[in-house]
Amino acid sequence: MKQRRSIKYPKLNDKKWLEHKLFEEKLTLKKISKELKCSEATVNNMVNTHKIISPRHHFRGIPELDNKKWLKQKYVTENIPIYKIAKLLHTYARRVSDALRLHDIKITGHLKCRMLKEKFWLDNCYRMYNTVKMGKELGVIPNTVRSALLRHNIKLRGKGLYPRNKNYMVMRNKNWLMKKYLGEDMTAQSIAESLGCTMPNVQYWLSKYKIKRK
Repeated sequence: MKQRRSIKYPKLNDKKWLEHKLFEEKLTLKKISKELKCSEATVNNMVNTHKIISPRHHFRGIPELDNKKWLKQKYVTENIPIYKIAKLLHTYARRVSDALRLHDIKITGHLKCRMLKEKFWLDNCYRMYNTVKMGKELGVIPNTVRSALLRHNIKLRGKGLYPRNKNYMVMRNKNWLMKKYLGEDMTAQSIAESLGCTMPNVQYWLSKYKIKRK
């Protein structure tokens, strides 16, 4: 599979440039996104593409990720999946997995996630449900399900990751988004949950409409 590349922001294609910004200049994803005038989610996606482990300064404002005892309690003792810990902390699952690696806590696949390796099960399940519903059942984000389908050469339905239903399309309405985010004081995570999409999707439209982030 070809590596994802950013056409609009070519600097993000340079792994060394990104590592310099993260480790030498010690910039956060938010500061890098401001420098390039793009969304934080765009930078985060390219960090994931280059498989760069986030440095510790990215955990500022999230003290739990610097607390090895707390992380081990949640992930190992209570057996809470990474995506649920991320949801609890209102951050990306990637940051949680990076924190686990930095603390030398072994990442193990959960039983349901192993079903993504079963082509027969995936093919049959995808005939009845979309990637959003499958992700909720397996405890992973929809993009993980989509990647598994592509690995097994299962043809994807539609043009994108999410079905173009009214619930998802309403997010493209600037007035609606401002009402939810500023008027009703909802977080990007809570809006994403109500629409059945991921937080970066909501953050993308917030950035696109230049709605000031909280």
